[in-house]
Amino acid sequence: DHKEEIAGFRLMVERLVGEKEELEVSLKNLALNKDGLETTLMSITKELAVECKKSVDHKEEIAGFRLMVERLVGEKEELEVSLKNLALNKDGLETTLMSITKELAVECKKSVDHKEEIA
Repeated sequence: DHKEEIAGFRLMVERLVGEKEELEVSLKNLALNKDGLETTLMSITKELAVECKKSVDHKEEIAGFRLMVERLVGEKEELEVSLKNLALNKDGLETTLMSITKELAVECKKSVDHKEEIA
């Protein structure tokens, strides 16, 4: 009976040693997977940081473009006002020029009439 019991214990010990070795291999694989996952996680974290920085830079760039557009719109409105003022001045100058031309024509006619009268 003792021999069978001892043989049973030996089988049990061998099985437990085999399971222990399998568990050690599994543990090593898990450690390797953990390292790989940590490396991947660090890589992803770095990429996210870069993308986040790009996003902030784009937001600042967009804000800069908005300011530029607002400034250009303001300048365009100022130019439109100046253009309207120039158009008004042009109309006023044309009216003045027409008036002067009419006066000159009248004076010229008077001058011609006086020359004929004198002659």
